[in-house]
Amino acid sequence: MRTGGRRLGWATLRAMSDESELRATSDSMLTMIDQLRDLESRKRQEVVGTDTFARLAWEVLEVARMAQRWAELQLRQANEALLDNEPSADVPLSEVPARRLDVVLAEWRQAEMTQSLALPGSPEAERAAADVVRLRSEYGMLQDRKLKEQRAN
Repeated sequence: MRTGGRRLGWATLRAMSDESELRATSDSMLTMIDQLRDLESRKRQEVVGTDTFARLAWEVLEVARMAQRWAELQLRQANEALLDNEPSADVPLSEVPARRLDVVLAEWRQAEMTQSLALPGSPEAERAAADVVRLRSEYGMLQDRKLKEQRAN
């Protein structure tokens, strides 16, 4: 693969792949923060003590819990990157291209297969379940972005 007239080595390509995953995690976090802001704004327009207020409060809690889990994932990814001796692609996440839908879909399918084959309750099953949730979310976010881009054109 070439970029800016220079040939990229395998280690750099691997780092770019890892950084694409970090980019996807960051994109998902920003989407959740936007969703949290929207829900909280809608909740503020409701009368306290109504079913609508209670439903929106529950939704805010659920999105906040998901954002907490994603923040923990980002911290784990950041710590792994610190410990990794592989070279970085040396660009900020905002400049790392988003992952392709087919790549995310393949990883999602693999995670589902791993989950189905793992012993229920095992660490492998737990990791696979977390991967399924993460990849499903990433795929949905990328699909939504693609649809918005198509509508804009």
